[in-house]
Amino acid sequence: MARPRSFTSEEIHQQKLTLLEAIKPVAPDDVPQMTVRGQYEGYRDEVGNPDSTIETFAQVNLWIDNSQWAGVPVRLESGKALQEKLTEISVCFRQPDDAPDDENKLVFRIQPKEGITLHLQIKQPGIQNITNGADMEFDYARSFNQRPAEAYERVIVDAIRGDQTLFATSAEVIRSWEIVEHVLEQWSRSDAGLISYAKGSTGPTAA
Repeated sequence: MARPRSFTSEEIHQQKLTLLEAIKPVAPDDVPQMTVRGQYEGYRDEVGNPDSTIETFAQVNLWIDNSQWAGVPVRLESGKALQEKLTEISVCFRQPDDAPDDENKLVFRIQPKEGITLHLQIKQPGIQNITNGADMEFDYARSFNQRPAEAYERVIVDAIRGDQTLFATSAEVIRSWEIVEHVLEQWSRSDAGLISYAKGSTGPTAA
């Protein structure tokens, strides 16, 4: 979102809503191309429903229609029974055509092990043009020598204080549903595109 004029709850929510309104909702015809859905092997046995079409993995590709983010793809991904349990935001930098497969990216790790990592391709010392990946890391717990707050600790404190900054407004919630409304409608009608994936993997392979 854009920088709010002040860091009050009202101004922050206004900028969040402005950003959400700039996100293009997924059109019905674009659902197969812009989404990936999956279900991990054994899920139907666990829930006792051999015909379940409920997805346990979802990926949605979105576009933000404003000058700041024009042409930048945004991918949202969430799943169960994956290789690792984490919440993070990865900013992947544009690569030149002759760049190695290992991309440059900035990763904000929300949980666990809260921190920031800048992953770069670095030229090895010497006369040959060989690069390797290297990480520059910032770790909250190590830098401040204290345990970061648990996921809901600050939310509970803010609720007691009456600070609504971290809570979504009704307008934000409604707009969020509008963005993925056609995705949910199509997924609820059939199991089309439901990909099976193994537990402990990185999820289904995108088409």
